[in-house]
Amino acid sequence: METLLNQLNQADRICSEANVFFEKEAAFQGRADSKRAHLVKNTVRVGLVAFFVGLLLDSELTWLIILIAAAAFFVLTKFKIKDLSEKAASEDKKGMKILEDNYEDLKFLPDDYWYPLATGYLVKIISTQRADSLKEALDMFDAQLHRWKVEEANAEMVAQQQAQTAHLKSIRTSSKINAAANIINGMNNMYNR
Repeated sequence: METLLNQLNQADRICSEANVFFEKEAAFQGRADSKRAHLVKNTVRVGLVAFFVGLLLDSELTWLIILIAAAAFFVLTKFKIKDLSEKAASEDKKGMKILEDNYEDLKFLPDDYWYPLATGYLVKIISTQRADSLKEALDMFDAQLHRWKVEEANAEMVAQQQAQTAHLKSIRTSSKINAAANIINGMNNMYNR
């Protein structure tokens, strides 16, 4: 058991070290994806503004300046996206290099478990002697991962139900206000005759 625990501690250290780069990669990729989405929206906005400014000023020089500005905006944004994507790829390579360089220390563990959440959980299970083998620890982790996913799905359903309940409550309140207003209007109509 001590050998397995030492192997898992080493795997946890390696995976945590690699994960630092994978998290940076995800952040850069997220920013690149966000910029891509904004590029389309902002290109349309810039194009519309340029079109209306061009119509208002109606000069060839104005149209030329607007076209150059729009093209520059588009190109600069594309360069930013490319730069972010390259940074993401670089961080991914760094993380993968750590895993590749330490393959001998990781190969006892299926590669589906080469991330800190898994290795940290496995260390805990083995160190507390809740499992007697790697297979048993992996089975326990898989069961726990399933529970976490079910809990997450349940939390989402509860949030949706709470939103629906709040919406229904606002409908009921609105209906009560409308009913009260109808009664008052009806009484006003009776007394005004």
